Amino acid sequence: MFRTDLTEQPSLFAFTVRDLIAEDSDVWLYIDLFDALDLEDFDGDYVSQGKPGIAPKLMLRSLFYGLTHGIVTGRKLADVCCNDSRYIVLSGEQRPDSRTFQRFLIRHAQRLDALFVQVVRLAQKMGLVSLGKVALDGSRFKANTSKHKAMSYGRMNQALSEIRSDLTRLKEDLARENSSERTEPESKLEGEIKLREKRLAKILAAKASLEKEHGEEVPPDSAQKSFHDHDAMPMAKKNDAFIYGYNCQAAVDETSQIIVAADLHDAPNDYGATAPMLGEIKANCDKAAERVLVDSGYRSNENITTIESSGSTPYVATGKGEAQADDGIERDVILTKGPDGAATYLCPAGKKLRGYANKGEGTLSARLPRRACKTCPLAGGCPLLRRGKRIRLPKPEHFVAVAGNLARMRTPEGKAVYARRKVIVEPVFGNLKNKGIRIVVRGRGRVRTWWRVAATAHNIEKIIRSMTASRQSALLAAACPG
Repeated sequence: MFRTDLTEQPSLFAFTVRDLIAEDSDVWLYIDLFDALDLEDFDGDYVSQGKPGIAPKLMLRSLFYGLTHGIVTGRKLADVCCNDSRYIVLSGEQRPDSRTFQRFLIRHAQRLDALFVQVVRLAQKMGLVSLGKVALDGSRFKANTSKHKAMSYGRMNQALSEIRSDLTRLKEDLARENSSERTEPESKLEGEIKLREKRLAKILAAKASLEKEHGEEVPPDSAQKSFHDHDAMPMAKKNDAFIYGYNCQAAVDETSQIIVAADLHDAPNDYGATAPMLGEIKANCDKAAERVLVDSGYRSNENITTIESSGSTPYVATGKGEAQADDGIERDVILTKGPDGAATYLCPAGKKLRGYANKGEGTLSARLPRRACKTCPLAGGCPLLRRGKRIRLPKPEHFVAVAGNLARMRTPEGKAVYARRKVIVEPVFGNLKNKGIRIVVRGRGRVRTWWRVAATAHNIEKIIRSMTASRQSALLAAACPG
């Protein structure tokens, strides 16, 4: 059914390609790891007819060894599978080309998602995942397109009118030309018409995608869409620049920096990614994290409540970025409920706040009782007076969670726990980007699979390092038994 691993067959002089690999090379650890993984699902998609295919195990170990060693594209991977003895051994001396790797990723997209979960659970069994502290963050990866291959909605409408006008004129010229004799087998006008029709179809597809995103509303003229990747989002960068990219989310465990959940988020900001990522953590590891650490990009009353309802303790930044500023006033007010269940907020002196207004994102706006404040004995040190005429409050259903998070983050223990967020998750994205990991596919579905594959490669690298340390310890114990 599959081609055999030729590197296991001895040559005339009892020599194989495997003899070129040093005994202490990590190639052997990758071979052992993929022998231990359950890859039976990958084999079931092949038939016995026709030319035998390359065994999925050989493809997987070549692919992931390449990703962990900075080989990202299919062309480079195909090149090293022909010229590098390590990849020749890993690929079973089958020399797959770039299209074979591309078709393999498309064919096994769902199985690669399951492989990510399998690797996470393997790391969990090895003690590399404890779910004591899990840091959640997102990073922007540039899409496989260019901002120069995009067009705004206003320009699309203008371009469509111009192209349709040109097509009408060119077809009339072609009709006049066909009515007379011509010596050339194909007119230049036919080529011009084909070029404009192709351009017209591309703009119409991008326009339809943009209108679908905005639903019943008409997109603003400034809204843009990339021709090469309709799912890529325009994302702001420094110096008023922007790129087309994807928001790649990762939840990283503190013990060995294993990515326990990886997914794409449909917005440049991280605000709405909290609930889906918490669900991914629980589904992949069969339990929730004890503590969830997130920066101010995830800060909202709903997200704090969501983290608590999932069974985790939230540690959400209270200031801008990593700052732990006391910019919330929820701890300075008192929430009471009357006999009818209506919520009322009181200032520290027990005076009722008035003028409630819904401000969205789970917050209310309230007005201070200014007349009572003038004669209040606490006016000299009242923190509410420094907020201005109006203050923002969490809605009653979020009050306990938000106030608890603020109180927790002001304690020395809370500050020490949150200080670990940066060293848990930030090096993971740095490691991936320093290896040259980038988006080489197009479309949200394929990019999501790519991100899961990149996260799986990162986890495999951590597992291999653990196996290396265990092997070195065993060798040391064998050499020095005393």
